[in-house]
Amino acid sequence: MPDAITIAALAAGFKYVKDAVSLLKDAKDLLPAGEKREAAQRLLVEAEERIPVAEAQLAKALGYQLCRCDYPPAIMLETGQPPRPRCPKCGRVEGEAAEHRYSEEEEKVLHFLVNAPYGGIPAVVVAQNVGIAPAKAEYYLDSLSQSGMVGCNLSMAGPPEYYLEQAGKGYLVKRNLL
Repeated sequence: MPDAITIAALAAGFKYVKDAVSLLKDAKDLLPAGEKREAAQRLLVEAEERIPVAEAQLAKALGYQLCRCDYPPAIMLETGQPPRPRCPKCGRVEGEAAEHRYSEEEEKVLHFLVNAPYGGIPAVVVAQNVGIAPAKAEYYLDSLSQSGMVGCNLSMAGPPEYYLEQAGKGYLVKRNLL
């Protein structure tokens, strides 16, 4: 595990990146309407989506545990006696058994897959219909697939296609979402 100085330096670096993106958002508004302004807007939106993901990836590389209760994953911080990782978003403590509850967006993904055609649906279609970014849809679908809620058909001819597994249907029924 890196020392506190290394962690503080990395955290400060992310703060500078966030501040720079904020300044660039203001500067983008000074551009005349047109292609360059639209391209700048797209890049800024993408950067804002990627910064929290990068923070989570860095935290994982530094040895922190992540909670998949949300996207991007929450960095679990050690609390209590003895110290154990706790999620600041959902409150889950590492090592404690608890029934997993999916986020509202994950539940929307599961619900959308109820009527998936034979073979499944690509992540980009799920994203469009649920109203989330394609990267977020891919993350949710991968996570749901790993937990057995969603199945995945891989093809050489196209992107992976996802469908609802029986466990996913059971989850929706238990939550009165189906």
